Amino acid sequence: MSHTTETAASRVPAFANEAEAAAFWDSHSPLDYPDEFEEVEVRFVRASVGDELTIGLDAAEMEQLHRLADERGTRPSDLARAWVVAALRDETIGAAAPS
Repeated sequence: MSHTTETAASRVPAFANEAEAAAFWDSHSPLDYPDEFEEVEVRFVRASVGDELTIGLDAAEMEQLHRLADERGTRPSDLARAWVVAALRDETIGAAAPS
C-alpha cells in the first residue's frame, strides 16, 4: 500500500483517525497528489493449504465449539477438522466391514 512521504510541505492533511481519512479520500484522488506518494512493489502469495469447507453453525453451536476447543487447548477449526476426519475414517471403516 502506498503511503504519504514525510515532507514539510505536504498537501495531504494529517488525519486524526480512519474516518477522517476516509472522508477526505472519498472526495479527493491520490492522482491529484503525485509527489505525495512513493511507488512500492507488493506481492501476495497464497499459501497452499488444500481444499476448504465452510459450514454454518448458529451462535450456540459456535459457543459450544469454542468452549470445547478451549478445554482441549486447541483452536475451534482444528477441533472441528479432527471430528470430520474421525467421522470420515469411521465411515470408511464401516463401509469396508462385512455385513
